[in-house]
Amino acid sequence: MIAGVLHRIQRARLACAIALALLGVVLAMSVQAPIDASARPTARPEVLGAFDGAPAIETQLAWAQRRRSLQRVFQDEIYGHLPSASITAVRPRRPERSAYHGAATVSSFDVDVAAVFGHVASPTRTFRLDLIVPASATAARPAPIVLMETFCPLVDDGAAPAVTHGGPLVTCTSSLQSRLVRFLFGFQIASPPTQELLDRGYAIAMAFPGDVVPDDPKAGVDALNALAGPMAGDRSRWGAIAAWAWTYSRMIDAVLQDPRIDRSRIAVLGHSRYGKAALVAAAFDERIAAVVSRASGAGGAALSREKIGERIGGMMRAYPHWFAPRFRHYAGLEDRLPIDQHQLLALIAPRAVFLANGREDVWSDPIGVWRAAESADAAWKLLGARGLDQVSPLDFNPHADISYRLREGPHWALRGDWPDILAFLDAHIGSEADDSEMGRMPMTVRRDHRCAREGGSLGRAHCRTPCIPTPNTDLALTSNVK
Repeated sequence: MIAGVLHRIQRARLACAIALALLGVVLAMSVQAPIDASARPTARPEVLGAFDGAPAIETQLAWAQRRRSLQRVFQDEIYGHLPSASITAVRPRRPERSAYHGAATVSSFDVDVAAVFGHVASPTRTFRLDLIVPASATAARPAPIVLMETFCPLVDDGAAPAVTHGGPLVTCTSSLQSRLVRFLFGFQIASPPTQELLDRGYAIAMAFPGDVVPDDPKAGVDALNALAGPMAGDRSRWGAIAAWAWTYSRMIDAVLQDPRIDRSRIAVLGHSRYGKAALVAAAFDERIAAVVSRASGAGGAALSREKIGERIGGMMRAYPHWFAPRFRHYAGLEDRLPIDQHQLLALIAPRAVFLANGREDVWSDPIGVWRAAESADAAWKLLGARGLDQVSPLDFNPHADISYRLREGPHWALRGDWPDILAFLDAHIGSEADDSEMGRMPMTVRRDHRCAREGGSLGRAHCRTPCIPTPNTDLALTSNVK
């Protein structure tokens, strides 16, 4: 009797908590971010200005050195240090099979990865990777690929997991709160439009990064320390965002074993925390030709200084495993940061980046993202690329190298986001690139030709993809790409 009463009280309390949380979601959705960014100062320090004891730069050669300095400081102060080398081995999990009414083949792999810090290889972690390749792809005519990190583990029933978790309280379980929120907001939970991507010629790869580093303060830190070896416990030990970025790179190692994948037309896509990871991956791995980052917010594309919404202190309290331990020392002291997120975007130049934001997602500071894009543009211009080509946050241009999209709506991924994403992908790695005057050129030559056409040659360091070691026949390789 007493146990039954206590059980009902607990359920009532849970229902009240869910109701309050949902009320907060509804109220948050009624608030819109201002469109005018003029009242907020420009990003500091300037992308091409003095930095880390070095003077302002004006040449592409000086930018190559600046990139190395930016990468070092981001690792020292914010994300933690990435491995000096990595080990990737791919094992078939399920045999390749025809799917989507013959439009594609689907295969599944176990990817064993290890990180090397200080010449010490970590214990192996394994994640599952599912690969969908359009039937039209061949070694002679390889397909561009979109890599996605998902919020839920991959399953064997062929269903594509949601790219986003769909909102507060939604987990990968069948818990009461998950069922209730999915019932109320299920229309907001967007899985990739697989058939449309295939129809446009894209291959798709998906992985659950929680297999490598769990999104949990204790289990995540344990996994990070195990992977970090001699850097375990260091204030600049990598956080989960860096490890998830590294997982994107290990996905690239794996998919490039398939000759039907075009190594020069690789895009990574991430939402929210994985939007942060996608940006970091592109900043450190130049094999990535394009990045789609949705609602990345603090620690992603939004500036840390003069910020609206989520700040360093709150983020580090809620997610202490996401960043290097040192990052928490800047909580409330953002002006002391030696670096800011516009410089992370600049590390992606001259490649293409899509920054998607919801106007009701004030917590992610969409105008802070716009300010970062404006300030990062100088790097693209220095390298002779198109950069940001819109006057305001509302002037979306999918053909620009920095494409900023501000749509009505909340933080969650919406099915209505995909037409803009597909337009961006088509313009930079897909059908529009194939239909252009350079469509039949190898992508590495195509990039150099485009650099020259748009205002100067960027040279090998900026236009060509780095040399990738030819994989061994046993599908194992050691990569020195972080």
